[in-house]
Order: sequence, then C-alpha cells, then structure tokens
Amino acid sequence: MIKASLHSQLNAIAAQFQVFQCVPCAIALRQFLVDQNISDK
Repeated sequence: MIKASLHSQLNAIAAQFQVFQCVPCAIALRQFLVDQNISDK
C-alpha cells in the first residue's frame, strides 16, 4: 500500500468520529492497521 493511499484511508476512518470520541477512533485506526498487517514499530 502506498503512503498516500494509507494516509487517505486513515483520514477517512478518523473523519467518522466526533471530537470527544478519541478512544473509539484510536481503536478503529489500530484495527485497520492490524488488518493491513502494518506493525506499530
């Protein structure tokens, strides 16, 4: 996956959440990264 595409997909996920929905947003972003086999390191 190219960097611009990844950035766009992460933006699309984050845009689904309101200002004070940080934890659910973080969970959704993390799950997306796990599903894409993208390591946190």
